Amino acid sequence: AAGLVATGSHIVAVAVDRPPTPGRNWVYYPDPDVPFHRVTHLSNYSPHVTPRPGQTLLLTETSTSAHRPVPADTIAARVLAGLRRVGLIEDRDRVLGVWRSTHRRTYPVPTLGRDAALDVVQRWLAGRDIVSTGRFGGWRYEEGNMDHAVAAGFRFADRVATGASREATR
Repeated sequence: AAGLVATGSHIVAVAVDRPPTPGRNWVYYPDPDVPFHRVTHLSNYSPHVTPRPGQTLLLTETSTSAHRPVPADTIAARVLAGLRRVGLIEDRDRVLGVWRSTHRRTYPVPTLGRDAALDVVQRWLAGRDIVSTGRFGGWRYEEGNMDHAVAAGFRFADRVATGASREATR
């Protein structure tokens, strides 16, 4: 497992007293002057994630790694400034609350040594009747869109139902 590499993430949720922006689920921001790479408009998934109807809940993701360290103690303030910069917050007084969580490993990174490490890890897990597959469990983020995740789930269900080999789950 030591041969596997991942980036970390700062997750910052911001509740805003304004109606949600319709038609948005998540938006990517490939701008070096914006501290987050993605904003998910959680309040567009369900009106029940905010205290009152007509409020907005935004969830930002900021990647961090040894190559691009981002300090946890300043990320919330930087995210608020970034949300203002991209027009998702007009008035700081309308911010109802901010929540932050930092995780050391959130996205697998494909490296030259990954497949050799995965071979050892996956065999060890299989020997304990554990199947680790999909976007994150298989450590193959580049193969992990929703279609792949559903297909991996079907392969796993077939394996359980038929007793197929571990290879059939990949």
